[in-house]
Amino acid sequence: MVPYLLYCIRRGVAPWTQLFRAVRGYVHQRLHPEEIAAAKTIALSFLRGQTRQRMDDLARDFFRDVLTKRFYQEGVAELQRLRQEGYTVVVISASVEPKPTPRGPLPMERFISMRTSSHMAPSSINTA
Repeated sequence: MVPYLLYCIRRGVAPWTQLFRAVRGYVHQRLHPEEIAAAKTIALSFLRGQTRQRMDDLARDFFRDVLTKRFYQEGVAELQRLRQEGYTVVVISASVEPKPTPRGPLPMERFISMRTSSHMAPSSINTA
């Protein structure tokens, strides 16, 4: 989540003070591990009020600019091989970080991640 927050700060989407909220969310999660979704909602509160299109654009850009550089090329090649053999590739994540799309750089049909609180924008419910 921190790389996404820093990316958003650099892009001017989140104020630098959002780092304090992220620390608050982290402390909340450490004190109440059963409430991890609430902690992530606190850290990502800067997304409140963003349009779905703006969030989708930001997620796509973050995925392209940051996350794809972290992929193990052997893993991507294995996913491609499995898809070519007819397997359905589903990526499951406990993160609410921006979701990759099936048309993106990862060869997959679905991406499933956790939900944030319902008061966040609709696109923060990350299921493709």
